[in-house]
Amino acid sequence: MRLKQHLKDLFWWFRARRIRNPELPGSPRKLLFVCKGNICRSPFAGLLAERLFEEAGWTGMSCDSAGFRAKDGERPPREAQAAAMEEHIPLESRCAVALEENMIGEYDMVLVMEARQLDFFKSNFARFSRKAFLLPLFEQEAEGRYGSFERVNLADPYGGDIERFRATYQRIRRCLDGLLHELRIATRKG
Repeated sequence: MRLKQHLKDLFWWFRARRIRNPELPGSPRKLLFVCKGNICRSPFAGLLAERLFEEAGWTGMSCDSAGFRAKDGERPPREAQAAAMEEHIPLESRCAVALEENMIGEYDMVLVMEARQLDFFKSNFARFSRKAFLLPLFEQEAEGRYGSFERVNLADPYGGDIERFRATYQRIRRCLDGLLHELRIATRKG
């Protein structure tokens, strides 16, 4: 078992070193957050991002969410709703939306939660690959906090208890704080 974990860590150490986000767009106005089912991570990220941009004085920013394998109409689990409400993010009325190629063109950035989702997006929506970003890479001061796998993968809390959702949502907030910081820098340069 230890050998298997060691090999996994080694694989992700090499893989994570090669994963980079593309250059940020000059003045993004529409962001799309994408996860597997669009009931836990991406709807929370989209709603929180919209609020953070508004609080920072970024007018005209629009944030939405979708899922790679979303079942249209599915709702977030109770634990997700409860943990999100602690951050004043109402998920109870959210319904999952499936990602479709025709919707991607209207967004400036598509932010995914996991390295394999980034790979999937780039291979299935190749013409939009410059819009694809890995959200965990925006988390500042993440070095040393996570192993190589966790550094490039924002864990799916689905099926977990409320503590797991809280931890995931706190990490999403740190990632969004980093994204906002990076966008401010990019805007000043542009």
